[in-house]
Amino acid sequence: NKGFTNITGIDVSLECINEAKAHAQKNTSQQNAKQPQQPHNPQQQPHNPQHKSTQTQAPTQSINYFHKTINQAAAHASATQNKYDAVLCMEVIEHVNDFEGFLKQCASLLKPNGLIFVATINKTPQSLMFAKIAAEYILSIVPKNTHDWNKFVKPHQIVNALESPDANCKIKQSTGVSYNPATNHAQLCSSLNINYMMMFEKQK
Repeated sequence: NKGFTNITGIDVSLECINEAKAHAQKNTSQQNAKQPQQPHNPQQQPHNPQHKSTQTQAPTQSINYFHKTINQAAAHASATQNKYDAVLCMEVIEHVNDFEGFLKQCASLLKPNGLIFVATINKTPQSLMFAKIAAEYILSIVPKNTHDWNKFVKPHQIVNALESPDANCKIKQSTGVSYNPATNHAQLCSSLNINYMMMFEKQK
């Protein structure tokens, strides 16, 4: 529906799902507290149905989190034909054993012309130095053993998986992401040597 967003989040970790639910509930409570109360004005003129209101309703959204695997989500979407306009796979595939199968299952969740966004880490000497050794053992940006460099994925491998007949997607855009630990700031860049993102469109 126009102005309505239906968001579904899944994870195999129940701890992560519970944390996400708590975070969403906290944000909802904070947003409700910030909404100004409209004071009642007894001198306000009665509503004239011939005058169109200039107020616009803010878009609403529904967020649901489920403890399930991508295979379970894909099976449910196939059985119910409940497909999505967009799928976000952000910093995930470098942690799974079968990234190709995982991406194909993600693509099966999309409607025709739906978009899938993938963010991950390239398998290069630079990523070994900065995303693995420096981030985990020198700067302690993430806990030790968060990543396995052998599971890092090259851009062409993602393209091959998502442009395969099983996934039936087409790449639309790619960009690198650079991170400055001194300022704790990330920004888009032209180099895909370490962190990068890609966008694909589901074909009809």
